[in-house]
Amino acid sequence: MHFDIWLNELRSPLTVVIDYLETMRDIPDTLGTLARPLEQMTQQATRMGLIVEDLLELARIENDPGGPAWSRSGSPTCWKRFATTPST
Repeated sequence: MHFDIWLNELRSPLTVVIDYLETMRDIPDTLGTLARPLEQMTQQATRMGLIVEDLLELARIENDPGGPAWSRSGSPTCWKRFATTPST
């Protein structure tokens, strides 16, 4: 399945965006009016990265439905995070 290729293509630019946002947050001049927007952008980009990681895990599970990533209930173990991740 080529789904995992697309997800990896999303993960790379998200990593770059998160790194730049974290760097910008650390610059003393951004402590004023930009601090809150930079924090929000970092949180949302990180959240998007977690979604991509979860989708990559689901793609791996789909390729190995009897593998160790499956719980005893027959569902992927990463689904627990979907149930507990707050949406903002």
